[in-house]
Amino acid sequence: MLAACLEQPELPCLSCALAVEESAWDGCAHYVVVEPCARRRVSPSQELGGPQQSILSPAPHAFGGEDPKAEMLVLSVKKSRIRGTFCKSIKMNMVKRIMGRPRQEECSPQDNALGLMHLRRLFTELCHPPRHMTQKEQEEKLYMMLPVFNRVFGNAPPSTMTEKFSDLLQFTTQVSRLMVTEIRRRASNKSTEAASRAIVQFLEVNQSEEASRGWMLLTTINLLASSGQVMLWLAIQVSGHLRKPQEEEPAPCILLMHFELSRSPREKECLSTCVQNMQQSDDLSPLEIVEMFAGLSCFLKDSSDVSQTLLDDFRIWQGYNFLCDLLLRLEQAKEAESKDALKDLVNLITSLTTYGVNELKPAGVTTGVPFLLPGFAVPQPVGKGHSVRNIQAFSVLQNAFLKAKTSYLAQIILDAIMNIYMADNANYFILESQHTLSQFAEKISKLPEVQTKYFEMLEFVVFSLNYIPCKELISVSILLKSSTSHHCSIVAMKTLLKFTRHDYIFKDVFREVGLLEVMVNLLHKYAALLKDPTQALNDQGIFREFGGARCVHNIVKYPQCRQHALMIIQQLVLSPSGDDDMGTLLGLMHSAPPMELQLKTDILRALLSVLRESHRTRTVFRKVGGFVYVTSLLVAMEKSLCSPPKNGWEKVNQNQVFELLHTVFCTLTAAMRYEPANSHFFKTEIQYEKLADAVRLLGCFSDSRKISPLNVFPSNTQLFQRLLEDDLIPLDSVSPMLRHCSKLFIYLYKVATDSFDSERNKVSASDQILT
Repeated sequence: MLAACLEQPELPCLSCALAVEESAWDGCAHYVVVEPCARRRVSPSQELGGPQQSILSPAPHAFGGEDPKAEMLVLSVKKSRIRGTFCKSIKMNMVKRIMGRPRQEECSPQDNALGLMHLRRLFTELCHPPRHMTQKEQEEKLYMMLPVFNRVFGNAPPSTMTEKFSDLLQFTTQVSRLMVTEIRRRASNKSTEAASRAIVQFLEVNQSEEASRGWMLLTTINLLASSGQVMLWLAIQVSGHLRKPQEEEPAPCILLMHFELSRSPREKECLSTCVQNMQQSDDLSPLEIVEMFAGLSCFLKDSSDVSQTLLDDFRIWQGYNFLCDLLLRLEQAKEAESKDALKDLVNLITSLTTYGVNELKPAGVTTGVPFLLPGFAVPQPVGKGHSVRNIQAFSVLQNAFLKAKTSYLAQIILDAIMNIYMADNANYFILESQHTLSQFAEKISKLPEVQTKYFEMLEFVVFSLNYIPCKELISVSILLKSSTSHHCSIVAMKTLLKFTRHDYIFKDVFREVGLLEVMVNLLHKYAALLKDPTQALNDQGIFREFGGARCVHNIVKYPQCRQHALMIIQQLVLSPSGDDDMGTLLGLMHSAPPMELQLKTDILRALLSVLRESHRTRTVFRKVGGFVYVTSLLVAMEKSLCSPPKNGWEKVNQNQVFELLHTVFCTLTAAMRYEPANSHFFKTEIQYEKLADAVRLLGCFSDSRKISPLNVFPSNTQLFQRLLEDDLIPLDSVSPMLRHCSKLFIYLYKVATDSFDSERNKVSASDQILT
């Protein structure tokens, strides 16, 4: 505390503060007024307005007579009894006015000119020393300047300071830093009482004014504060530097930290000057500029409790634009401390979003919304400190993200916005008109490091706020359609899959916002990508990791996307870890209904293509039970070739039946080609006898196992020979039963001779869905 409550009447005076303390002597309140070279008691009978108010005039010795603008600092103190040497629990609510400045003895113009030259020379030596100066030497040089500065400008009009001393702002910075350093030295690792005692002793006059360093430093600050152009600048310097070491207790002896800004800034445009000075502070490090804004933010916060004036002024003087530019400037800075400064600044701006007198509420959230989750209700703001009240400050974060060049800045901004959403469930809806996540969607495709965080924010809106963000989903749809980032597409699809599992309504939402169409297009893009074997190897692992393989297997059953899904599965089967994919595909074929002939045919044709291409896949086919799966298809087609067909096969097109039978025998043949182990497995485990039994059950053969010898051959012997050679079946020459039997004999013949892929009997391109 600047003015401690002391029992000793010999307490030396302080020049620019009067300490008002309330004690409990004889049960009545008294005020002790501490002034330079004067002390008097004011009894309750002399007060105006009771014991809590008093009009006190500073002593002439301190401020130069009866100057109506004499400096006055009123410290409003809560009631507390005196204990020991210092008051231990005084809580001060400072309401301060700097209305004037100290006077000095009159000097001749010639002396002033010489003093000003000496001041300039000393400051030049401080800023541009001929040799390296230690911190102690710099402080000594600055202390030499303080009496000179006071003599030169003690009686000069405030407006002449900047005119005569062009380095005034730099000088102000040096003085405020020195004050901070001296206070820190005396407050570090000490109790509040001990720190207050040390600081008071430093600031009081000892022997003479000029010999009292703390006094001269305080007098200089008071003199600088009397200039309206640097008042707020100086306050920000001091409060910014003292903010961290004094977070738990009010910073002792901060005479300039809380000015009455409802008057000065608007009359003298201090906020404008402050913003300009921060913009033009090229000699300050990024962290120092952020600390300066931290001081300013204290003023904005305190004033916003009762008035919107300073926040409006900050907006008028382009303060928010400056903050956005500062973020982007720090993003590109090379200093080691820039990242820390950037993070601190984002945190300050995040706090700034909650400043304001007026509470903002969500409006029109449910108006015209096509889909709502069950039980959704618009949340109401929880109150100051958590709810967004300053949309301009939020726009700084949003605009900086859209202009960000690095993932670091984008990441900490997304973290900040997520914290804003989580601080109050109403904040997302208060900010919905900003279309934040919708605008961010296009940006994230270029910043892989923030993609996961972005979709986590979407999940928060759905799972925690119980809201369907249709606008954001439309933006995601556009992102997926145009994005070249495969990782981004996979992360997005993973989130969308979570939504479909969360509530059935999302299937309708996805259809309306165009996501179903986009998903099909993604399959096209991925299938085309996998035609490049090198790229395919790089992406298959990621595709599986994010559930892509499971997803694509699930959509094979749908005809509209089956072709492209099977193309992707082909590439997965061909990959080194494709064993499970082949087994999954065969299992899907086996579990399909008996009459789903086209699905089974398409799956077999996809497998046939990879079996022809790879020795490894033929080995895998045997290991995952491929021969059993395929042979079982024949068993499932029992009675399909009866005349007439039975067991529901009468509703099935016979061409589809033979198409599947043809593909079955082709697959068995390709699986055994060049693979002695597979041929042996089929011969011993599946057995040709069992294959014959399965073919007989198709219904076109009689139950008889033997035929009687014939002495006379049928007249159509030559025609049957042609059937074997040319695969031609004249419909008018052969009965249906014989035609079915001859077809099956042809298939078995080609299995035995491995001639399905010969040039003469090659399946036409029209029968292939894949090549």
